[in-house]
Amino acid sequence: MAGLMMGCMRTCCATLGFVFVLVWDSKDQFLKFVTRC
Repeated sequence: MAGLMMGCMRTCCATLGFVFVLVWDSKDQFLKFVTRC
């Protein structure tokens, strides 16, 4: 059971990290676009 919980936590963390990177990257692109205007 504990192993399953650890696996879920890792998956959740990986997913959150992935989403964070996507959002951060798009924000960076957006800022570049805005500062260029």
